[in-house]
Amino acid sequence: MFKQLSQLGLFVLIGFAGFVKAETALQDPTKPLRYSAAKKAAEMKLVLNSVLISPHRKIAVINGQGLAEQDTIKGSGGVILERILPHEVVLEKAGKRWRIRLQHDLLVQKTTVNQ
Repeated sequence: MFKQLSQLGLFVLIGFAGFVKAETALQDPTKPLRYSAAKKAAEMKLVLNSVLISPHRKIAVINGQGLAEQDTIKGSGGVILERILPHEVVLEKAGKRWRIRLQHDLLVQKTTVNQ
């Protein structure tokens, strides 16, 4: 009886090992090692949501993240917010610089209210 159980256990182990090996063998052979389906920085669209500038600080909201100058945008693959301007920001990654602007329908001018 023990011999039959041990043989059954051995067959189950061999079958399971073959199943696991078959699963790994069905991976896409053209997919790079350590491939991740997460968005790459080049594919990620960065949107400037708002810019807040006061005498004491500058804040830009990009993809919903509040950022100061020299902050790294999370999930962007290392894009740095280099400079905040009234209607746009300058971004940098690996020595390459580019700008993103607020949409025209979102632009609001500062006005002074006389009391």
